[in-house]
Amino acid sequence: MDSRFHRLRAGFTLIELIIVVAISAILLTLVAPSFTDMIAMQRLRGAHDQLATDVQFARSEAARLGVPVHVRVQSKSAGGPACYILFTDRGTAASLYAFTTPACDCTQPPGSRCSASPTAEVKTVILESYTGLDLVTAGASAPDRIGFDPATGMRLLPAMDSDPGPSYEFVVDTQLDSARVMRLAVGRSGRLRVCAPAGSKVTGAATC
Repeated sequence: MDSRFHRLRAGFTLIELIIVVAISAILLTLVAPSFTDMIAMQRLRGAHDQLATDVQFARSEAARLGVPVHVRVQSKSAGGPACYILFTDRGTAASLYAFTTPACDCTQPPGSRCSASPTAEVKTVILESYTGLDLVTAGASAPDRIGFDPATGMRLLPAMDSDPGPSYEFVVDTQLDSARVMRLAVGRSGRLRVCAPAGSKVTGAATC
């Protein structure tokens, strides 16, 4: 009777506990990278979706306010994280279409982001450094800003030597690295196109 009671009360031995802890550590090591990658991908999708929403917001605000609204995208640098800023431009018609009015700067402190008198800040979004995210406009010489005509909703195009054609797009990539990228392209008419560039590991998005 006593021996049976003793066996019922017996718990885990030290060796059994060590084995359980070792197995748990191995499982955690295998699962942690996948979990971390999932969080990073959610941040990428969230930032990309917010950018697309804010570009649409800029277009609608231009119509509501009756003045052009611009979106300027700035990549991360040694001085700070990537960011973008929405701002109005009440300059002359010539400056609006030539993009000669100095653009607002989202890397500056609040209250000093728009130095040119015809401009005013509407909204600023900063992708904090801990997210690892960056915003890159297509091509080294690509414009870093896009503006919308309040009357037509179409893009305001900077002065060019030749007509770029109706398919000319403003392209900005939200990226974690070269393999995890989501792309936003805004056509001349102001319509948005969302996709993932060829080679991107982002799933569930149309391929550019």
